[in-house]
Amino acid sequence: QVEFTQWKVFQGEVVAEGWNTASFDDAAWETKKAAEIPNSASVTTYIRKSFQLTNIDDYQVLNVRMKYAGGVVVYFNGNQVARFNLIEDFDANTESIEIHDATLFSKFHIILEAVGIQAGENVIAFEVHRPVGTSSSEPFVFDATGVFGVETCSTTIDSYSAVDSTAPTTGSLEGIMDLDPYTTGTLPSGAL
Repeated sequence: QVEFTQWKVFQGEVVAEGWNTASFDDAAWETKKAAEIPNSASVTTYIRKSFQLTNIDDYQVLNVRMKYAGGVVVYFNGNQVARFNLIEDFDANTESIEIHDATLFSKFHIILEAVGIQAGENVIAFEVHRPVGTSSSEPFVFDATGVFGVETCSTTIDSYSAVDSTAPTTGSLEGIMDLDPYTTGTLPSGAL
């Protein structure tokens, strides 16, 4: 959480290979709270959080919410699990597609079995890209919180940026995404 959790942070032109894996040695990286991460001359800031898990069969899903102003790519144990506001063929010098409202959380989930959860050391890593058209003097925005779902049928929470400009043929987009299993709606064909 922005004022409490300690993160490992790297801000530089070239990040080491495997930086987003659990086995990577981040001892040389800076340790900072999210609120203390400064903006950098580099377009991309790399952030990691290692944690220990035992009894991995007890953990089904990790729901994450995060704030940011630019673009973000998220990895779990080296596997890409989410990308927000960033083109598909990004590199370390790629700015975001647009400026994201930094007061709004984006939400996503990670099915842990599918991304290599392991007993012992695990890592969630974030590659945060500068907002398009801004400079290194702008404030850096990052905040992420995760909650484990431990039931086989744990709820997954996701936000969406756009499905299609065409309205659903029945129901509403907000209704379809409200996490109520009894809410229904129909998207027009080709909307996804």
